Amino acid sequence: MSAETISPKQVGMDTPMDKSQALPKSRIVFIDNLRVLLVILVVLHHVAIIFGAEGNWYYYENQADDIASGILTLFVAINQSYFMGFYFLIAGYFTVPALDRKGSKRFLQDRLLRLGVPLIFYIFVINPLLRYVLAVNVEGYAGSLGHYVTGNLPFASGSLWFLHTLLIFTLIYVSGRHWLKNSAEPTKHKQGLPSNIAIAAYALIAGVLTFIVRLAYPVGVYSGLLGMQPAFGVQYISLFAFGLLAYRRGWLPQPSEGKIWPPIAVVLVALAPVIFMLGKMSGGVDAFMGGWNWQAFVYAVVEQFLCVSLIVTLLVTFSRHFNRRNNLLKTLAASAYTAYIIYAPVLLLIVLPLRGLHLDPLAKFALISVICVPLCFLIAHYLRKLPLAREIL
Repeated sequence: MSAETISPKQVGMDTPMDKSQALPKSRIVFIDNLRVLLVILVVLHHVAIIFGAEGNWYYYENQADDIASGILTLFVAINQSYFMGFYFLIAGYFTVPALDRKGSKRFLQDRLLRLGVPLIFYIFVINPLLRYVLAVNVEGYAGSLGHYVTGNLPFASGSLWFLHTLLIFTLIYVSGRHWLKNSAEPTKHKQGLPSNIAIAAYALIAGVLTFIVRLAYPVGVYSGLLGMQPAFGVQYISLFAFGLLAYRRGWLPQPSEGKIWPPIAVVLVALAPVIFMLGKMSGGVDAFMGGWNWQAFVYAVVEQFLCVSLIVTLLVTFSRHFNRRNNLLKTLAASAYTAYIIYAPVLLLIVLPLRGLHLDPLAKFALISVICVPLCFLIAHYLRKLPLAREIL
């Protein structure tokens, strides 16, 4: 298969756009490839929670011993430190040119279609069905679907909380631009990332603010209105805002940049088990979730440094080595959004029939992952071929 490489300068991202200008059809290929990676990580993240990692989801088997649980929890904690924030960063970056091109009315119509329709369908159809299937198969519930729904009111964004929160962020940004009458600011011709000192300063400030927020809203506390955990709100809000700014400033990574961040990420990942064990022995796992203690403070600050180190590392690495696509990668990228939307029901449909399969938790994690990841993308690919589906998915 032939491969195509596209540099950032070829995609027209430096050109300010107003409503009369057409956005180039070319894509930033390495960002498409990053989106595929992030969807895969979302799936693996929740498979890990099922088989013993700390975290919240629909279903748990919890058969892991301390070693397996520790490995899976470390994997989940590393993911949680950055991957959803990375989603918001990317979403913010591409919000600006889309709004510049389409104008407020058409842009909002598109966002409500692309974000709102899947979200509403998930809240009122998929989530109740998943809850009911779990109640019948795991809890032994014997009532009808209608009785279960009316008795439990299982209407929530669930695994699509990201769409819920992103829709709120988007509406706020569009309203702000409309109020400020700022339809299309010029894009500066600077290329490259902010300085390492600026990135580190952001991580420190975000860590301290996160610690403060978690005094009132520990990790695990959800906000139905916002669709997310306020404990991660500082990261999500700030990275979405930085995404907006990054487009205007032309902040795309250059091959020579970000060299200090991969070693920092490696050091932080290596230190994470040590910090976790010390904190667990002195205050328990809950101490990390929030409160006036050293565990919560260290966790909040280390989490944000791990976030920026991993994001910068991935941006620079993918722009340098994975800025190309072949037919397979192009297909995966096109299906990534749909795969994210459907991963929860697909994962449960695989896991529940295999509940009786007795394997080591790490082996079962690997088996389910190998089955679920390609199946999500395969189903997504064919779903997008349905009438009208491509407009939404």
